[in-house]
Amino acid sequence: IDWEDAYKVYKDITIPRFINRTKAAFPGVEECHPHVFGALVSLVFNRGGSVSGDRRREMLEIRGLVKQRNYPAIADQIRSMKRLWDAKKLRGLHLRRDAEANMVDSAAGL
Repeated sequence: IDWEDAYKVYKDITIPRFINRTKAAFPGVEECHPHVFGALVSLVFNRGGSVSGDRRREMLEIRGLVKQRNYPAIADQIRSMKRLWDAKKLRGLHLRRDAEANMVDSAAGL
């Protein structure tokens, strides 16, 4: 598959699919600051959109915080997810969560 075809599928199919999953997971997210919206699309792309179970408690909390537009608390919940993964074994995943949280913080002017 050449780069142009792969990029077209990513742009036209993959990204819209994950945007829709993000909207389903976090109703009203499209009304948030674009940095928040982008960070949450990244999160859903990486983790999926389920909000059920203990491993998803931060996802469920974010759902309510999106409705409140409480960006600092959303960032805190994203950082809190790092509890799920060993930082020594999955350093990149910890860095990804930090980058997403920092993106949300930037929307709050932090």
